Amino acid sequence: MNLKSIFLIIVAVAFSANVLYAQERICPSPKPLHEGGDELRIFEDNFTKEEYLESMQYLQKDFLPRLREYENIEQVKYSTEFWLSYFNSLNFVKGYVLKQAAINEIKSTNNKGAATKEFCTFLESAAYVD
Repeated sequence: MNLKSIFLIIVAVAFSANVLYAQERICPSPKPLHEGGDELRIFEDNFTKEEYLESMQYLQKDFLPRLREYENIEQVKYSTEFWLSYFNSLNFVKGYVLKQAAINEIKSTNNKGAATKEFCTFLESAAYVD
């Protein structure tokens, strides 16, 4: 077996491990809601790179221009739509960063420690602001 073959096998195994790991849950599955309850929870799988980037886009580029659309602070204070977008974006940024820290911790130590606990604790109360 030559070096190129060994390298390709290592890459294939590493890629397979990452794909398999990406499908594993970091935190325990949440308990089902009681019948008739509104599902506003944000789940582990919702904290994706795409949601993170979209939320960062909103906070960095859209937030201030939208804020400037209001004539006075009273209008901003009572604008539900404005604050829903803001707080939901913050939740997605925080959740994604905590999730990445947990993934890095598990990969580097092969153990679920403080970073994982912090993400799972956050996840227990993570919900869409509505």
